[in-house]
Amino acid sequence: PLANTNDTLSRPPNHPTPPPRLQASLPFSECRYCVYEHEYTTHDGRPTDKIFFMSWMPNNATPYGKMAYAEAKGVIRGLLDGVFDSSVTALEQIEVAFGITEDEGEESDGDPDDW
Repeated sequence: PLANTNDTLSRPPNHPTPPPRLQASLPFSECRYCVYEHEYTTHDGRPTDKIFFMSWMPNNATPYGKMAYAEAKGVIRGLLDGVFDSSVTALEQIEVAFGITEDEGEESDGDPDDW
């Protein structure tokens, strides 16, 4: 369904985008997908990262837009190995969906129970 739209993939910069900048880049009433790399340091000092595939489907997007993105999500998600999947409908849900906390030292050390 997205093949007939004017949507394009934008290439991210060489450095990760902080969550506030990611939030500011999302349209208020249009659905989007994004791949987000969250770099952090674990409580024991190891640098690591997590890569997330996010479906942005705000509550005020059109029903057609939500259906088209929901239908295509499985195909796109199937092409991405090793990423965590999350769906977000409001800006304040982004950090929660990504498991990002105020104190990066409390971040997960890779235990799946912490995801």
